[in-house]
Amino acid sequence: MIDLAKPNYEDTPAAASRPEFTSLPANPADEPVVTIITPYYNTGLVFHETARTVLRQTFQAWEWLIINDGSTDPEAFVALNSYLASVPLIRVIDHP
Repeated sequence: MIDLAKPNYEDTPAAASRPEFTSLPANPADEPVVTIITPYYNTGLVFHETARTVLRQTFQAWEWLIINDGSTDPEAFVALNSYLASVPLIRVIDHP
């Protein structure tokens, strides 16, 4: 519940204090109901906050399309690839 008298602006969906849900679809072959689309260009480590927000939600029937818009930074590729290997609901579309 949000305390209107003293709101906590650091309690975002990506905050470490928030519970982590690792909900995956009961049947991974089912079509996703929601598609999350995120542009990606040399974001590197900042991207982890976005990923935590997406991965900690509880809705199960989703897919995440990450549009790589011509990234050139090696650190950005490392950050992105760390999620591709572990979460089958994520797809990357490389856009030159």
